[in-house]
Amino acid sequence: MVRMIPNIKKLGICYSGMKFGVGYHLDNLTHFRLLGKLKFEVHSSFVPHLDNLAFPKSLIKLELIGGWISWNDMTIVGSLPNLQVLKLKKYPCYGEHWETIDEEFGNLIHLLIDESNLKCWTAECSHFPRLQCLTLHRCPYSDEIPYDIGKIPSLQLIDIDDPNQSRLHPANKIQEEH
Repeated sequence: MVRMIPNIKKLGICYSGMKFGVGYHLDNLTHFRLLGKLKFEVHSSFVPHLDNLAFPKSLIKLELIGGWISWNDMTIVGSLPNLQVLKLKKYPCYGEHWETIDEEFGNLIHLLIDESNLKCWTAECSHFPRLQCLTLHRCPYSDEIPYDIGKIPSLQLIDIDDPNQSRLHPANKIQEEH
């Protein structure tokens, strides 16, 4: 199938079922060398072993929907050199802790996390050097956003949709200092 559409630029994939990940050859995505936008949606209670997960280096926009990747495996996404927009929706990652590292998300401009059980996020400003917009919606378990996010010179907007005012305090403090 991949050989039939090698020059595709925009792709949406939706998997559903109990055995997602078994025999789906996710590493074949790398053959789409011109792919700029990928929407990947998974509806499954099965969490696959992701040894063969790889995304094309050409990706500019990536949307992951449904919980099938761990926060630790986000290093795969973070290593994409051209990624500018990352949207994580409907509990996209399992686990409660996300720790980004240096040399990840180097060109990311917009990060959206919508519906997540993320509790603790550890990051430094150098991990998202070009981030302009951070959007957090329906993340009821998150303690707070990393303080260093406010030190990103390009940051223009932090959008948090949360009725819990205690979680908004760090964002307000970052906004005041920025």
